[in-house]
Amino acid sequence: MGEVSSWSQIDWHFIAGGLGLFLFGVKLMGDSLTKFAGTKIRDYIEKYTSNPLMAVLVGIVMTGLIQSSSAATVIAISLVRSGLMGMSQAIAIILGANIGTTVTSILIGFQLDYLAYFILLIGVFLALM
Repeated sequence: MGEVSSWSQIDWHFIAGGLGLFLFGVKLMGDSLTKFAGTKIRDYIEKYTSNPLMAVLVGIVMTGLIQSSSAATVIAISLVRSGLMGMSQAIAIILGANIGTTVTSILIGFQLDYLAYFILLIGVFLALM
């Protein structure tokens, strides 16, 4: 693929189609979360995201687990859209997702080769418990 030198060379139909697919995915995920979770997830969301600091930590952990701040953001938006979460809670989670991405990239920059074996050992012990 060559470098785009003008606006006329951009394939706008791909951009429009991608945006439509993304918006459809957000709607589908929100509707599915509402049907799947019901009232139980509402209690968990309220418990873990009512405090803004806890919501930021949830965003950091969620990004660390799924390795995608974009996916964490889409999930938060879907939960707001489905009425399971408030906007302020979602903003804190999205902020935490962005912090989680930064922390992940910083950890990758460190030389953790020596500690990896100890972390692996601790993980195996936790999994066996």
